[in-house]
Amino acid sequence: MPRKAVSEAVDARLAAEWSLCRVEAFNKLYEPPVSEAGEPVPFLVAHYPLSETRRLLLSEPLDLETGVIRFILSTLRQSGVETALEWADVLADLFRHQEFDGVVTYDASSPSLDDDTDLGSYLRTIVLVEYEHQFTSAE
Repeated sequence: MPRKAVSEAVDARLAAEWSLCRVEAFNKLYEPPVSEAGEPVPFLVAHYPLSETRRLLLSEPLDLETGVIRFILSTLRQSGVETALEWADVLADLFRHQEFDGVVTYDASSPSLDDDTDLGSYLRTIVLVEYEHQFTSAE
């Protein structure tokens, strides 16, 4: 899990810059979202499968968290792979080599289709982004 500051920074960037589909919280998504008519809608989830923290200087309370943001983009199957790849490129560009709210991001992976993407109404595309966040232990 990331530090709260990292999660909040990523959420704020998505809220300000991402408009292609709704963003759902990873820990609150139990069922895929639907429209008012009950139809599936595309959505994005940010997940943090890997993070670690280490002290930068033993004499200073300065720490560094490094990790990976795993973006899970679920586009409607009927929209096709082209839409999924186009949206994944926009997402990768939004986070590749950026600095925002104390978070620094680096490389973004090429999009990959999830292995069980052939199930249900969605094509799930994964984009991974490396990040780091410096903080003091008192933070």
